[in-house]
Amino acid sequence: TRSASGTVLVAAGKRGHMRDPGSGRPSGANLAASVCAGSATGADGLSTEAVMLSAEEAGAAMARVPETGLRLVTANGTVRRLGAAI
Repeated sequence: TRSASGTVLVAAGKRGHMRDPGSGRPSGANLAASVCAGSATGADGLSTEAVMLSAEEAGAAMARVPETGLRLVTANGTVRRLGAAI
C-alpha cells in the first residue's frame, strides 16, 4: 500500500513526499493504492506508480502485469478495484 499523504514536506501540510518525476511537483492523482502481486518488490513499485498515475493509466499498467490486483482510492475518495481480485 502506498499513500501520497504519508510524509508532509511543507509546514502547512499541503505537500506530500510523492513527486511527479517530470515536473518535481507533488503528485495528487490518487490518495492511496494497494497492490497484490507475485512479489513484495513488485507490489511496492506498482503501488508507487499507481498513486502517481490517473485511474485509467494505473488500470492500463496493472493490465500489463499478470495476476496483479489494484485497489485505488482516487483524489475524490472513489474506490476502484482493477485487475485480479483484491
